Amino acid sequence: MYSNANKQENLEILLKLVDNNSEIQIDETLLRSNWVTKPETLGDIAIIQILNLMQKKIKGLILDEKDTYRYKNKDMLKKSVDHFLLQLKEANLLEKTIQLLDSNSNTKKDASILILCTLSNYNAVLRIMLNKEFINSLIAHVNSFKKASNNL
Repeated sequence: MYSNANKQENLEILLKLVDNNSEIQIDETLLRSNWVTKPETLGDIAIIQILNLMQKKIKGLILDEKDTYRYKNKDMLKKSVDHFLLQLKEANLLEKTIQLLDSNSNTKKDASILILCTLSNYNAVLRIMLNKEFINSLIAHVNSFKKASNNL
């Protein structure tokens, strides 16, 4: 299931797999040496793949936007942006990503923060993120860092 979702870049299925706590073992590779990628479960692998997918999509939209200014093909860009925003909404990506900030997995927490940062690089997505509920969730998460550091 993961393999097919990964190949098809199916965000909804990848998000469903994030909750899968099936343990995995990865040989020591470059993947294991990166601070954000210490995957221990299939869910960890899925969230890392979602991060990669979001980075690819946002980079593509930003590049398309730059080309649009040159070539004046704004209708295609608008359709592309609308499709991407619809995918985010249908998959509840922002809500799920915020929920993962409270996960027991450091990989899920780190990847969630990176996903939110990546998404905020594109103005159309940033406007969606600038709502009261979203901001309050981020503030609550940041405050949990303060509480944890005070307990040390």
